[in-house]
Amino acid sequence: MEVLLISLPSRKEKEYKSNVAYPLGLGYLYTYLESRGVAVGILDLQTEAFSITDVSRLVAKEKPVLVGISFLTHNRFNAFQLAQKIKLVTPEVHIVFGGCHATNAPIDTIANTAADSIVCGEGEVTLYELYTELAEGTGNLRRVQGIVYRDGKDIIINPERPLIKNLDSLGFPHRKSFRMEAYSLKMPEAILKRQRYKSDNCAYIITSRGCPFKCSFCSTSLIWKNKVRFHSAKHIVDEIEILLKMGYNGIFIYDDFFTFDRRHVLSFCNEMKLRGLKIPLFCWGRVDSVTYDTFEKLKEVGLVGISIGIESGSQKILDYFQKNQTPEIVLKAVKVLKDLDIVGKGSFIGGSPPETLLDTYRTIRIIERIYKIQPEFIAGSGYTIGLQIHPGTKICDELFKSNYFPKDFSWTKKYKEVYERLGVPVYSSPSTKIIKFTYKIMRIVIEIRNGIRKKGFLGFFENSINRILKQPKEYYAKRFKKSR
Repeated sequence: MEVLLISLPSRKEKEYKSNVAYPLGLGYLYTYLESRGVAVGILDLQTEAFSITDVSRLVAKEKPVLVGISFLTHNRFNAFQLAQKIKLVTPEVHIVFGGCHATNAPIDTIANTAADSIVCGEGEVTLYELYTELAEGTGNLRRVQGIVYRDGKDIIINPERPLIKNLDSLGFPHRKSFRMEAYSLKMPEAILKRQRYKSDNCAYIITSRGCPFKCSFCSTSLIWKNKVRFHSAKHIVDEIEILLKMGYNGIFIYDDFFTFDRRHVLSFCNEMKLRGLKIPLFCWGRVDSVTYDTFEKLKEVGLVGISIGIESGSQKILDYFQKNQTPEIVLKAVKVLKDLDIVGKGSFIGGSPPETLLDTYRTIRIIERIYKIQPEFIAGSGYTIGLQIHPGTKICDELFKSNYFPKDFSWTKKYKEVYERLGVPVYSSPSTKIIKFTYKIMRIVIEIRNGIRKKGFLGFFENSINRILKQPKEYYAKRFKKSR
């Protein structure tokens, strides 16, 4: 083994346990390196019950040229702790970090952790060149575009690497070395309840990289430099056919913005029709891309659901997020989905710095209006109460300027002053506490009303009692312990 790639779990745990998301990025890295003769090892700590000590012992035994650790903001402390342990046991191994967080906070990360270098942005070509320099013993890392690295006490920032133009040249993400059976990805509950869809064993694919928009809370746009590149329709459908042969019965199209380019979407639909394929599809998009004619074509090849970012019913908050959308466009998109019998799923963010109770009320009002059009949309939507703050975003920069963070703030340290949810700093103020309570009440009301609408009052009451009775004693023991 010359290169060991490690994927981390998203939860805060002493022992790494199972999760559900297949790490597509590592799959692409594996394919690219292996195609160039590099012996690659994979360790997905989402599915393997390895402790930090177990991983460090494995590295000491295999002695790879480099260890690559991919992580996001919410699981960064797992990465920092793991890197430190590996260095203690095998100090000569080169540790490289990758992912959104490391890309957007490279100086802070490398200055305060055990990492030797950071791959900024797309990793395939950069990681291969980094490996080559290390394996050949030249150690001339100045020639590797797209990295930040430590040279003694100095931190060197190399020039950016241009984006890969031909995505098809990267091949298909490697899956054979992963325990694919451990990734239990299913369609949303609202879709599974429709008996005509059997999509309880789904796979992730991406058909493009990048997003042209600049939402002020989003960090991924910084990696792709607001440019969008596409796989060819042939390449996409070839991958889908491979996944069908592997036994998958549903596809999640995990692009940041799959429906951005109508020509790309229609080309994909035409290729699916030419091969006589129709399989349940779920994708991510924006409300301003939801048009009847385009989504009618997608439905013909299997589209059953889409997740779209609504964020707020207040135009003031939408403008603060730089969403370039209006509440009216949101309602129009939901109506199109209802007419085509496609299940929508939204995301809402409550408690941003400028939000007032009036803004919260406007969000609740649009939720009510969406509920009247498509109740399933609201039932399956996600609510983030308290704006999550990610490095490099416009909102993060503004909060630093306003001294929201402690003076000695580093993303590598834990602060009691900054409330964290899943390891991500979350904006909090006296008004967000009121807003959080308001959203909780709203959610309970919607769930109760939805249950009564489906089963009647007595049926809903009976179902609730049965759910309580079916819970094991350990569940209530834990709940009681937490409340004390």
